[in-house]
Amino acid sequence: MTKPSIQSNPLLEPKIKLRLAPPPPLDLALLLQQGEILEQAALLIESGTASADELEELRVRASEYCVLADSGRILLVPGTGEKLHRGYLKLKHEIAAWNKIRFYREELDVRGGER
Repeated sequence: MTKPSIQSNPLLEPKIKLRLAPPPPLDLALLLQQGEILEQAALLIESGTASADELEELRVRASEYCVLADSGRILLVPGTGEKLHRGYLKLKHEIAAWNKIRFYREELDVRGGER
């Protein structure tokens, strides 16, 4: 009885794709600029100084990178658009969580004032 080789069984093929070259400068610039927006939003949320308007502005700015990647006007390497979308979705979820916490805090303040 022979052992099955990886080449003979497509289910056993590795799913990891290695990229040896760094991303092109445009891809890197887009990822870094969106990353700065994500970092700014995270700092505002963590410090407790965030306002709904500030976070909405940052969300819109982060989404612009997704729109640019999806437009097809610029050629990006495979995976860059997905990374931009993941960053945007992460920010969107963080803002939603922040809004939920803010809502509960306001509810507690109102109920605390009724006593």
